[in-house]
Amino acid sequence: MGPGLSLAVMIFVTLLSAVYLFALSKGSKTYKDVVEALDSPMKYAYMSGLYMLDMVRFNYGSTFSKKKIKNCQIVYGEKYAEFYFRINMAKQITSVFLTLIIGFTLAVLMETYVVLLLAAGSAFGIAYYFETTITDIIKKREDSIIATFPDVLSKLALLVNAGMIVKEAWEKVANTGEGTIYEEMRNAVSEMNNGVSEFDAIMNFANRCNVDKITKFASTMVQNLSKGNKELAEFLRQFSNEAWVEKKQYARQKGEEAASKLLIPITLMFVGILLMVVVPIFMGISV
Repeated sequence: MGPGLSLAVMIFVTLLSAVYLFALSKGSKTYKDVVEALDSPMKYAYMSGLYMLDMVRFNYGSTFSKKKIKNCQIVYGEKYAEFYFRINMAKQITSVFLTLIIGFTLAVLMETYVVLLLAAGSAFGIAYYFETTITDIIKKREDSIIATFPDVLSKLALLVNAGMIVKEAWEKVANTGEGTIYEEMRNAVSEMNNGVSEFDAIMNFANRCNVDKITKFASTMVQNLSKGNKELAEFLRQFSNEAWVEKKQYARQKGEEAASKLLIPITLMFVGILLMVVVPIFMGISV
C-alpha cells in the first residue's frame, strides 16, 4: 500500500476505535445488567453496539424493525422479541466494528491490499450472517414442524377415532415426542389447563408455529370440534393423508435444492482440475 492510502486507513481506524471505545464506556454504565444474562464470551463488548443504537436514535417502530421483531417473536416469544432484536443488532454492529479495526490495522502494519480486502469482505460477511441468523433459525424451525406434522396428525386421528376427547388426545400426543411442534403442543396443553378454551389454545398453537399448513389445520379443526368425534376423526384422517403426500413432495423438493447446491462446488473443482491440466500444456507450448 502507498503511504497516502496507509494514512487514510489509519485515520479511519482511529475514528472507528474512538467511536467504539466511547460507546463501550457509555454502554457499560447503561447496559451492563442487560448483557449479564447472555451466554457469550463477547457479551460485554455488545454494550458498545447497544449504545451506538441509542446514539443514532435507531427507530424500533420502522417497517424494517417491526418485520425483524415479528421474526424474533416466532423464535423467542412476544415478551422477549424486541430484547433479542436489539441484542442481535448490537452483535452485528460490534462485530463489524471490531473486524474493521483489527483487520485494517493489520493491513497497514503488513502493508498489503490483500488483508485490507479480506477485512472488508469479512466485515460484510459478518453483517450478512447476523442479518440472516433469525431467518435461518425460523427456516430450520419450519422444516422441523413440517417434517413432524404428519406423525402428529396420524396419532391424533388414531386416538380421536378410538373415542378419546380432543383435549386428552392432544395432551397424550404432545407427550409422545420431542421437537418444536411437540413443544408448542405442550404449551397449548398448559393453556388449556389454565382456563383457555380448546379453540383459542389450538389457534394460539398455530400462531406460534407460523406455518401455513398448521394454520389451515387449526382453523379447520376448530370448525369441526363441535361436530362430534366421528366427523373430527374423518377430518383428521383425510388431513393426515394429505400431509404425508405433501411431506413426500417437500422432501423431493429439498433433495432437488441440495443437488443444485452441489453443482457449485463440483463446478469449481472441475475448473480447478481443468486449469491444472491446461496451464502446464500452454506453458510447455510457449517454451
